[in-house]
Amino acid sequence: LEAESEDGVENDDVEEETPQTTEEKTPEEEKSKYEKKKEKLKQLFDTDYDENGDESKYFADLQEEVDSQTRTNKEFFADEAHRERYEGYRAGQYVRVTIADMPCELIETFDPHFPLVVGG
Repeated sequence: LEAESEDGVENDDVEEETPQTTEEKTPEEEKSKYEKKKEKLKQLFDTDYDENGDESKYFADLQEEVDSQTRTNKEFFADEAHRERYEGYRAGQYVRVTIADMPCELIETFDPHFPLVVGG
């Protein structure tokens, strides 16, 4: 900036100091303002979803209950025969079926590439 001295002569070496108004802010001040606002919002978010909050405690308790039930089920159904007696056969397991008084046409037309579906 060029400034004139009191005697009307331009002086290139002197910079004129302009007072900062409340409307005009330097980029550093604006950045600082937004950083403070961002930090405040982050703190609000952290307090809402902190590990110590009631909501996270509820989910932690719920997860512990599910884990406890899973452990109980694994202990109770550790024996496969015991589990099959209560739950039945799982999907995809093979079973051997003995059919009494089977017609001879079934034997003659049976194709092992196409499974025989029993039940429904």
